[in-house]
Amino acid sequence: MIEGTFSREAFLGELRSLGYELTDSREVGSGVEWLRWSGSKSGATHVLQLHFGKTWNAYSMRAGVVNEGAVNIVRSALPRIGKFLHPALLSPKNEALYNAPCLASFDVGRGLDWKMLRLPQFGSRATWIEELRGETAGFLKANFWSVDDISGIEALLLREETPFEWMPTNAVLRVAELLALTRLGGGDLSRLEGCLGAHDEQIRRETGKGLPEVFASLRLAIDSQLQ
Repeated sequence: MIEGTFSREAFLGELRSLGYELTDSREVGSGVEWLRWSGSKSGATHVLQLHFGKTWNAYSMRAGVVNEGAVNIVRSALPRIGKFLHPALLSPKNEALYNAPCLASFDVGRGLDWKMLRLPQFGSRATWIEELRGETAGFLKANFWSVDDISGIEALLLREETPFEWMPTNAVLRVAELLALTRLGGGDLSRLEGCLGAHDEQIRRETGKGLPEVFASLRLAIDSQLQ
């Protein structure tokens, strides 16, 4: 069993050994930091979000893969997409929407069933290095590291099993990102709409509109940025 004293420097050092380096992206005053994986390919940037919780003296961790072009398209289309979003989400103070490198990330702690969804885990703090090098690295490798192009990101965002469920994410932004990816990749929009049918209920809860109306409106918003 590998044991080690937990500290921010030690934690970042272990992540660095997995290929993750800190970026300049910060969410001021929130304890959130972003890292980028050195194995990222052109068009598929792998990121990791760390959120330090003072109460637990531990990190939550979210992972994602983005095509920066698609994310920029979605952000440029926000004036038209905004009618489907809660006003608070559109606040200029919402750095996660406007500045974070990833719009849809997924909770590694939920995927690995961490206690309190944080590492070091409550009750087993001494083994955090072993857990990070073992199960955590294995989870990232199995679910993220092989994603290296637009089609791979699309497949990732369409997943529904834990921790990729749609409920913890914003469905409108997730659909908008999928539309941007499909447009950039030359994919089939009719097929995409069919794949999204299972999420009509969540989209109705968030917007008061059904999937066909929201999809058509978001499609126009995304297309307006490609002309």
